[in-house]
Amino acid sequence: MRQTWLIPFLLMIVALLIGLWKARNLWDEINEDEDPATASERLRELEAAHAEGEIDTEELQRIRQLLNLADRPAVVMRSQPDIPRPDRVADRTDGSDMPEDTSQPADSEHRP
Repeated sequence: MRQTWLIPFLLMIVALLIGLWKARNLWDEINEDEDPATASERLRELEAAHAEGEIDTEELQRIRQLLNLADRPAVVMRSQPDIPRPDRVADRTDGSDMPEDTSQPADSEHRP
């Protein structure tokens, strides 16, 4: 018996394996982690642009200051501790956990 389906089947498997291999290489290339440029690398590029006359001296100085500020560690702001405000503290003598509602009545009561 002749098996005519075997050659197309093997070609399909080979094409599938090549496609998977190429897809994996493309995926790795797309998701490759690139190290971000350091401040000194960025500054060298800007100094080269300044030497070529693309940016003026004032702009270079301004960018240097910005890069120096960017290299400093960011100040982490802590939020204030959760301290209950006196107007929000419930009157504990009546056993209520909710503060009194001192807001004005809704306008819906005054509608015709």
